[in-house]
Amino acid sequence: MAPHLLLLVLVALFLLAVALAPFAEKHSVKKVKPPVDIAAAFNAAMDVYDRDPSSLDEMLLPREGNPVTLSPRIPSAADMALKQKTRAAAAGEAYSKAVQNPRKDPIVRMKASNATFKNAVQLALNEDRWIKGVNNIDEAQMYQILATLGSTAYVNGVNAKSVKYESKMAKVQPMVAALVQQLDAMDTSTDGAREAKMIAARRGMIAIGQRLRGK
Repeated sequence: MAPHLLLLVLVALFLLAVALAPFAEKHSVKKVKPPVDIAAAFNAAMDVYDRDPSSLDEMLLPREGNPVTLSPRIPSAADMALKQKTRAAAAGEAYSKAVQNPRKDPIVRMKASNATFKNAVQLALNEDRWIKGVNNIDEAQMYQILATLGSTAYVNGVNAKSVKYESKMAKVQPMVAALVQQLDAMDTSTDGAREAKMIAARRGMIAIGQRLRGK
């Protein structure tokens, strides 16, 4: 191609690019940058919601559609609870089968996660999660759940764990016997001696607990 023709082609391409630039910008898909700090964005949105609950209506209320009304983006608490109960009832047999035939050895996995457990406990202590959780307890709701479960829940729980309890007591029984043997040999003739025996009994039970934990 002759040099002057090549120059004309380049100029034409440049002019075409300039002419199409506004159209391309108008119809291009713009990428939305995520918030730099999603936690801060979330907390800011919740601060607004605390002042104005209607700020999340778009997410929490049904929406107009054509021709039907669309469900909320986020289901209601009642719907979530119903779904949980429905799924639990449907998955009961599958759950029972799965826990009796795990894909991985749970004991091995628990041992491997020892460091993770320690870190999680330490984090919970640092953040004072215990008292925060206690402060969030709805006492009336708690008693309502207990009333709904009734005594059968307690009895069924004890019966289901009877094998585990018996195994535990098989380890505890000789330890208690050894402690009692020592306590029986202690003097009880004076108030001071009896008090010393009570203190010894307490310390003995602590020792049993430590031994059971492998200390």
